Amino acid sequence: MTAPDDNDDLDEMFVDGRILFTGNQVRFKAATVATVHHYLVRIQSYGDVAVLDNQFFAQLPTTASNVTCDTFVTGWSVRVCNNRWEDPAVIFPVGSTDYQTDASAQTTGVYNITALNQATRCIHVTGTESSVADNQVLTPCPAGGELMLLMSPP
Repeated sequence: MTAPDDNDDLDEMFVDGRILFTGNQVRFKAATVATVHHYLVRIQSYGDVAVLDNQFFAQLPTTASNVTCDTFVTGWSVRVCNNRWEDPAVIFPVGSTDYQTDASAQTTGVYNITALNQATRCIHVTGTESSVADNQVLTPCPAGGELMLLMSPP
């Protein structure tokens, strides 16, 4: 990263990887019919990531469209707290057990605190030192699903 004046000195404020994403309303409305969206919001860093006090709302045009994961957060240390996700929770195709949205959130970090969130679909939490507390979800999480295939090693 180069400063606007072409000075090669790096400013410590911009290179450490800390991310604070807080107090936002994120709205996604798909216009294309029968589309697969893997992630609607993806926040990644090699440092600390905090996703706090946000609202995420996804709207899809038909049940033929689906979302693998609304919000994906990964970093060395991850804090995802006090967020709200409203995702399509329709079972499609009719008679199956596949939901239109696999997961509202996936959080991954060596140190991971994911707590006090509300979601229409699952919240998957992974990490070496993980703490999951008082997340409320409207629909049950399957053991696998497309999200777990994306997270598996090649």
